[in-house]
Amino acid sequence: MTEASATADYDPRSFARLHEAESKHFWFEARRRWIVSRADRFVPRNARVLEVGAGTGYVAEKLVRSGYRRYLIGDLFREALKYTQQTLPDVPMCQFDIFHPPFASDFDAVFLFDVIEHLDDDAGAMRNIADSLGVGGVVVLTVPAHQWLWHADDRAGGHKRRYSAESMATLLRGAGFEVEESTYIFRLIVPLLLLRRVLDPDKGPSNTPLSDSFFDIGKIANAVLKRVSKVDFRLGRILPNRVGGSLLVVARRVG
Repeated sequence: MTEASATADYDPRSFARLHEAESKHFWFEARRRWIVSRADRFVPRNARVLEVGAGTGYVAEKLVRSGYRRYLIGDLFREALKYTQQTLPDVPMCQFDIFHPPFASDFDAVFLFDVIEHLDDDAGAMRNIADSLGVGGVVVLTVPAHQWLWHADDRAGGHKRRYSAESMATLLRGAGFEVEESTYIFRLIVPLLLLRRVLDPDKGPSNTPLSDSFFDIGKIANAVLKRVSKVDFRLGRILPNRVGGSLLVVARRVG
């Protein structure tokens, strides 16, 4: 593992709780299902892949075991990478700052799953991602969707903003990308997300880790939402692509 020194507006105390929750919580399972489906469609198995902000490696583990062997796992925080080392000890890892990347045109694909919403300069980050790709390289990313779904957990989780398909397309075009697919996911639970905002609004700055309300939703609710998320996935091309809790985008570097 190589090292870099940097800071980010993310609380490392969240990683232990995150690692514990990922294998059980409906949201992580459903998001990974969507991600793998898009990687299968747009990124060849022999591609040189960099995952930026890989966290505890929950998504990386699935992709590596599905056949992506030229995979580099990157994160700003050593606290995150130590969990990935436990599950993927043979996969190379790099601790680095997205604003000082040690790469240039080295990869065929870059994955960023719920990363850039944490950054003040998301445009600068995407330009650096473009520089890490050759022309024709692909970026696959997820972000929280719709500013009107902003909730207290967004601030507690270190988010700066939520995105629409339009605002993301503008961001990507400015960094030299062309959007190939933009899909809202978690569409069927949008009414619950709106209700959550009404019942537990954002009341200002917080120095606490991501709240228990996100992780501890109860076994019955979690089981129901797992089923709902599977229906959402199966109806992916039938349901209207106008709203969702998250946005999944595939874009290609064109310049």
